[in-house]
Amino acid sequence: MSRSVSHSKKTQALAFWLELLAFMALLALRGWKLHESALSDYDAAKNWAILQEMCEGVFRDLFHHSSPTFYLILLPFAKLFGSFLAVEYVLIFCNTFAVWLMVRLFSQAWKLEKWQQIILFLLVGSSTFLVVSARYLSIESLSLLFFAFSLHFYLKYLASQGKYWWQLCLMLALAFTTN
Repeated sequence: MSRSVSHSKKTQALAFWLELLAFMALLALRGWKLHESALSDYDAAKNWAILQEMCEGVFRDLFHHSSPTFYLILLPFAKLFGSFLAVEYVLIFCNTFAVWLMVRLFSQAWKLEKWQQIILFLLVGSSTFLVVSARYLSIESLSLLFFAFSLHFYLKYLASQGKYWWQLCLMLALAFTTN
């Protein structure tokens, strides 16, 4: 019996490290050669300009694109690091975490085994659209993150017959004011 428990713990530990390795691999894929790039388009440049103004205390464009949450979440990173690359790395992490959370939610619904979940995470997480959109200084990554959290709390709300209502409302409010 103790041998079975020991084997189970080793399997869980291995799955944890493999999942962490997959997460790190997807972070590396999204961040590969990012330091050699510039802002990708007009929206990214405008968003960075607005963040720079906000770092100086000018908040006149806080509601540009009706996205105050986007700017308020990224403002501390822009202020602290002073580089659009640092903000893009934050968005890369948000994107990767959102993909991980979505895959986890769907894996639970589909009753996938852990190794299947990791493979699904690598497949979905390495899709061209998700990799490229993670590298933009725009609303996609935070929107995906808040959508994933909204789905998470919605499923918890359904399962608990009414609990998690406020968490769901908060995530939806953040999602709607980010995008």
